[in-house]
Amino acid sequence: MKKIGLFFIALTFTLAIPVSSVDAADPGLNAGNGKWDNLGPRSFYYNSYYDWWDTPNVQSTGGSFRIMSDSWILSKVELWEYDPGSGNDDYVGSYTFKGAWDTHSFNHLNRFVDGSNNRAEFYVRSYNNPHGAQIYFAD
Repeated sequence: MKKIGLFFIALTFTLAIPVSSVDAADPGLNAGNGKWDNLGPRSFYYNSYYDWWDTPNVQSTGGSFRIMSDSWILSKVELWEYDPGSGNDDYVGSYTFKGAWDTHSFNHLNRFVDGSNNRAEFYVRSYNNPHGAQIYFAD
């Protein structure tokens, strides 16, 4: 009887570990929990065709989206939402950073959630050289 009880305990732990690992690996499963999910920093890359700097896309579940600069050099930036095709990106808004580690939240962004992944793909644009600055994202 004791062996059967230990067997079921071991089976429960074996099945529970992979499920909890999957939950932790997909930040989308934690969306809407009322807390900021840190999506990490992104560096700018130069787009020579248009003569501006963009960050790579970051996926968002909509609602609110936060950006933070790690540099006092970076000033005004724009938040855009990527859509496939030429000229299809949507302007979300702009913000002028007041110094290093200044943050800004863009709110009411559910209208930008689209596509088969049911996500918005945001990126930050700067028309001035960011000189190595990074943008930290949170959803």
